[in-house]
Amino acid sequence: QKWLQTCQICPVDREPLNKATLTKNRPVDNMIARLNVSCSLKRQGCDWAGHRREYEEHPCKVREIQCEYCETNLREVNLSLHHEVCGLFIITCSRNCGWNGTRDAYSDHDSTCPLLPVICPDCEPNMELQC
Repeated sequence: QKWLQTCQICPVDREPLNKATLTKNRPVDNMIARLNVSCSLKRQGCDWAGHRREYEEHPCKVREIQCEYCETNLREVNLSLHHEVCGLFIITCSRNCGWNGTRDAYSDHDSTCPLLPVICPDCEPNMELQC
């Protein structure tokens, strides 16, 4: 179908082509999917190699992507590390109170969390109690 965007003539027999005359050739599609390929960014440092069908989803070491939360550009392999510090990444309260929000907003929640332990004034100074 990409060929039809720029040319309406068959590259083999030079006959006119249109979308209605095209058919899928499953055996050929399967052979192509099983071809061994390398990442197109190999010269820039990605050493991935595998089947063509795995190419789009491979963990590329150098492909640039954008964080879906803060829109920072970074290498795809660094995304999980970035999410650990991204201020706009959505997290849940560590006390399991049900709060969800951005990492940046957590410090405000942390001081007002309903499950925040408090020091009991009638007990030993080191004892904590949850209200």
